Amino acid sequence: MTIIHRQHTRAKYSSQAGLPKALSSLKNAEISRVFIPAMNIIESKTAYNIEIELPGLKQNEIELQIDSHYFVLKGERKQLTAESVENILVNESSYGYFYRSFPLPEDVDVEQDWKAKLCDGILSIILPKLKNEKSMFRSIPIEGA
Repeated sequence: MTIIHRQHTRAKYSSQAGLPKALSSLKNAEISRVFIPAMNIIESKTAYNIEIELPGLKQNEIELQIDSHYFVLKGERKQLTAESVENILVNESSYGYFYRSFPLPEDVDVEQDWKAKLCDGILSIILPKLKNEKSMFRSIPIEGA
């Protein structure tokens, strides 16, 4: 896994002096970025709770699906444009089409209604577990000779 550290530039400037040299080079730079929503999956006794970070997205810009026992999340985070914002000085946001999928655990109840809620840029999804699923865990006694 590669860890990428973002460098922060601290510079004081007035609007009359213009952007400092470090920021002015960033202003018109073409930086290739891909939006990959961060995801957390938490397992409880009765369900899997999924939290996905989708800042700035609206409900109608996100799709959730079950496809052949796969959980699928897809959508698009649109880039800020000069028409939507008066004056973009620096834009470090990631944008673009995104697609995340993972196989559903065998004990997820695909027949039951799932609940999803988008609040403050966090999409929370509850995947209930099968109620009568037998545990795959058991102790094996060891006999002495």
